[in-house]
Amino acid sequence: MAAVAAVGFSSCAASVDFDRVWAASDDLRIFSSPRIVDLNGDSVDDVVIGHGKEALPRAGFVTAHDGTSGEVLWRVETDDDMVGSAALALLSEDDVPDVVIGGRNGQLHAIDGRVGTVLWSFAEKPIEGQERWLNFYTPQFLADVDGDGVPDLLVANGGDSGLPAFYPRPPGHLLVVSGLTGSLIAAAPMPDSAETYVSALSYRRASDGVDMVVFGSGGETQSGSLWVIELASVLAGDLSQASQVVSPLADRGMVAPPSLADLTNDGTDDIVVATFDGRLIALDGESLAILWSTSVSDAETWASPAIGWFDDDPVPDVFAAYSIGRLPEYRESVLMAVSGATGEQLWAQSYDQPIVNSPLAVDLSGDGLDEVIITLSPLFEGDQVVFVVEPGAGRTQEILRREARSFGTGLVGDLDRDGILDYIGSSFDGNGSILERRNLGVAAADPPSWGAYLGTGYGGRFNS
Repeated sequence: MAAVAAVGFSSCAASVDFDRVWAASDDLRIFSSPRIVDLNGDSVDDVVIGHGKEALPRAGFVTAHDGTSGEVLWRVETDDDMVGSAALALLSEDDVPDVVIGGRNGQLHAIDGRVGTVLWSFAEKPIEGQERWLNFYTPQFLADVDGDGVPDLLVANGGDSGLPAFYPRPPGHLLVVSGLTGSLIAAAPMPDSAETYVSALSYRRASDGVDMVVFGSGGETQSGSLWVIELASVLAGDLSQASQVVSPLADRGMVAPPSLADLTNDGTDDIVVATFDGRLIALDGESLAILWSTSVSDAETWASPAIGWFDDDPVPDVFAAYSIGRLPEYRESVLMAVSGATGEQLWAQSYDQPIVNSPLAVDLSGDGLDEVIITLSPLFEGDQVVFVVEPGAGRTQEILRREARSFGTGLVGDLDRDGILDYIGSSFDGNGSILERRNLGVAAADPPSWGAYLGTGYGGRFNS
């Protein structure tokens, strides 16, 4: 990778207001990323998010907030931290989308989006040889695979926060779960018997119409790989024939979910992954061959790449973020935009704080190229900083700084459909958490290129 300049803030061409519309406070932390959906029928999108205590005794909850006022529409208590982000689909008999969200130590719940009652909670017996279910990450809805008329769920289960670093971990699993009842349809252990933290994604291969699943193994201190396999094998409970498309370099694996975008213009999503050992790799979704690869020295990341338009060619580009150092001793972060066509660096800068959140890509200036909204956050103490990057022009602008932390990625969208973009973000400190809506003050001509964690449509996919 080319040399990285130290960050210097300058005025962006995109003029962003960032005025607060409302703020909702609570006494537990926020690890989840927000999702927006109209739950109360007022034509304004509401906000769904998970909370957690990250301490004993374990506790957590899920809330839905009115998009206009921030008031709580409903609250569902859980038995542990809700670290996943919500998946949305019609599961009950009304026409309001329902919520499925995962968390630590076997927490996976389906919640009626309209009234906040629990439709089901995952309660299957643990896999043979395993004492309990581990963490559920962000699920994805599939088609109806069990024939009951309701879409079913693909979800990863793994990780054990109670074990020390480098200690052997139980294998993670990919699960397919009934959207109607929460019963287990299929469970498949990782092909390398490693742990898993990656929220699995699905895509369809255009050449033959076969549904594929991309997933990851390993973690911050355990080696692992990125894998691709046909969905049919997941449904059969067998990942042994998965293709290992990115192999480990050392005692680190895959943590951040990949991002999907058609970089080769063949109708099939390609795979862009930021590994926990500092690599950024693009893979052909059809052949699984490496399209390009670059890396950042002495880097780790929890951030998924954002896909957007950062140069003038017709291929979407990539924005990635890395912390420099080794967990938990991070010195700074490196942010970079690269060409989706070639992997060539378009822009890069360093900043004196680590990065936890994933970047967002949205055209704030109306020039056809995307800006990036990204949050830097301390792991333990210091300032949360939100700023806007114009990769094409090499400019950055700080729009918020406060003494707090933020582990959930924000969201950009037009909640009230007034043609002006809004921002939903969160932070927490020793006194609790804040979920807030801010007005960006810029026109919402098109949906953002990458407007939320796992993309604007929440499926990890770039929709041009």
